[in-house]
Amino acid sequence: MNNATETNIFFDEFEVDLLKRKLLKGGQPIYLKPKAFDLLLTFIGHRGEVLSKNDLLDLVWENQIVEENNLTVHIAALRKALGEMKNEHRFIITVPGCGYRFISGLNELYGNGLVIERQEIQRVTIEEIEKEKSQTAIKKVRNILSRPKTYLLSFISLLLCLLAGGYIWYGRQKTNVAFTQSFKNFSIKRLTTDGKVTVAALSPDGKLFVYSHIDGEQQSLWLGHVDGGEPVQLRPSTPLSYFSLRFTPDASSIYYSSGDENGKSAIYKIPVFGGAPEKIEDTRYLITFAPDGKHFAFVRRDSASTKTVLAMCEADGKNEVELAASPDKTNFVAGSVAWSPDGSQIAVAAGNETDNNYEILTINTTDGNIKTLTAQKWSGIGATSWLADGSGLITVAQKGDSVQKQLWFVAVPGGEAQHLLTDLNLYGTIMLAANQETLLAVQTQTLSNIWVAPAADLSRAKQITTGSIGRIDGWAGLEWTIDGRLVYTAQINGNNTIWTMNSDGSGQKQLIPSDGNNIYPSLSADNRFLIFQSNRSGKYAVWRAKPDGTELKMITDADIAAQPHISPDGRWVIYVTNPEQTGELWRISIDGSSAPVKLADNASWARISPDSRFVACGYESGGQKIAILPIDGGEPLKLFDIPRLANIRQGIHWAPDGKAITYRDWANGIWRQDLEGGEPKRLKGLPNEKIYAFEWSPDGKWFAFTRGAEIRDVILLNNGR
Repeated sequence: MNNATETNIFFDEFEVDLLKRKLLKGGQPIYLKPKAFDLLLTFIGHRGEVLSKNDLLDLVWENQIVEENNLTVHIAALRKALGEMKNEHRFIITVPGCGYRFISGLNELYGNGLVIERQEIQRVTIEEIEKEKSQTAIKKVRNILSRPKTYLLSFISLLLCLLAGGYIWYGRQKTNVAFTQSFKNFSIKRLTTDGKVTVAALSPDGKLFVYSHIDGEQQSLWLGHVDGGEPVQLRPSTPLSYFSLRFTPDASSIYYSSGDENGKSAIYKIPVFGGAPEKIEDTRYLITFAPDGKHFAFVRRDSASTKTVLAMCEADGKNEVELAASPDKTNFVAGSVAWSPDGSQIAVAAGNETDNNYEILTINTTDGNIKTLTAQKWSGIGATSWLADGSGLITVAQKGDSVQKQLWFVAVPGGEAQHLLTDLNLYGTIMLAANQETLLAVQTQTLSNIWVAPAADLSRAKQITTGSIGRIDGWAGLEWTIDGRLVYTAQINGNNTIWTMNSDGSGQKQLIPSDGNNIYPSLSADNRFLIFQSNRSGKYAVWRAKPDGTELKMITDADIAAQPHISPDGRWVIYVTNPEQTGELWRISIDGSSAPVKLADNASWARISPDSRFVACGYESGGQKIAILPIDGGEPLKLFDIPRLANIRQGIHWAPDGKAITYRDWANGIWRQDLEGGEPKRLKGLPNEKIYAFEWSPDGKWFAFTRGAEIRDVILLNNGR
């Protein structure tokens, strides 16, 4: 690029190379982290001035929330780089109670200490103007050394940047339109057909794919070719659960994250065509690779707080560095991390369940600077994948109150979002090949129906609803009324709401209006109140209604209140706050006449006993267990270990006689644990498959359950260009 270029600032024996963002001494580079370099430029620009800590935080970490000790650490690093000994302040003076002052003089060439090589502007290369690191440094110095002799140069450079930016934006807009239009003519190729896939990944060249397969209560790992042929088994069937799969950028290896039957998780690396696994790290992170394959990034929870952080490390798991902490009152979504093709930024979703508000952020890999990408807000975001030219992202997201995650295209840098594909299916893993014409996805088709059986013989169950692909009747709750009817959830236009019907499936009637996502209904034994969880107010809360759906009232005011259950005597409602973090269990009166009372920490999916004296709940105590607590709270009266695939989601149900508790299994049936102790046993007579919601009738004579299927296969979408 033959335009006017700024090169160096000199002070004492040091030299600052602006374009290369380097500090030099005798021509040899001195290592500085990016923020320490920015701090040095700020000191140079305000030499002789006393800058307070707040001044420096505003100038160096503009529009970012950082701790004050961050500044202290970087000043110490800068002093060390400049060779200052303890109590020797040749460059940076600490002014007690005021701040810091930079005292070194600059070479006064051109009267402003900035050496400028002046050349005629002949041509502009757009790609070079996009080198943000050098341009950011130059921009900072221009701003702080704003003296008359720099105005003309600043104006010319600004004009060039604006022209370049406009050119790039126009080119990207053309790419985005072409991409989204071509995907309207996509074709689908099904790569697996038995519906038992959990996660999958596509190789960068779009020729190979790897996937995990459910084998009863175990899983195996397979490699296939997108053009067909028999897949190759990479790992045998074992009691493992696979969380994440990734090809390395050179497609020579596969990284996978898995957990064993003892709850221990790790990341492993294996050769792409099979071989002995190499353990990388004892974690279960969902990772994304840098384009050069030398590093991977991931989301983890900060051990010192409830915040999530985006971190990166070398490909062998060593030398972890924290890039950024999630913004206030939000958490990063672990499965959404995606490293950009040019390596300069990482896309990650962030949000919270309080207001069902998620967005996509981009984080600069050099300095950790966070920017909001999307104007569109979602109620949930999952996997994300970049287009190879960096002009956009494909993501799996839920819009508004929908419970279905669909495929979306998000433009970069504008953040405009467009639906790529709308259907009744759900999507999990997604990955775009380098040619931008092939998208791999794990597609989930759902089917469920409600069944009723005599409690004395569950094998005599009869189906009472007739569903179809995409229906999820009864998945998010199923209850009996005192007069023998059923209350259940049903999905209408992508949202869950609450319905009722007779025990033979007749007389179906909607109870709760279709505003928001209405789930987990609970009825008092006297049939006076219906309790459920809903975000119809804009945040998840516990709502109360009459059994006929009238007299709706929100009865909690916490940021998020979830997983409600009403005591059989109708006096109390229990619920969980912060379900994704500490899991605090609370109790309130049904009429709101008393303040909420905290019963326990680390609890989830609680249910009150038939006599309203005890609470059974999931409980974190050196691993997931089940606890029996007094209704007034306190230490657990009993703790029970649970099987490896135990699933307490949707609650731990009490047997009608109160002598046992029951809970689901991720793969097969329902477990029963006697309160007197002993090993848990499966309920006899149920089908050998996953059960969703279930409940006994108030008189204990009937048993209703939701029998469903999730058909999960790997598909390939070709966009037709």
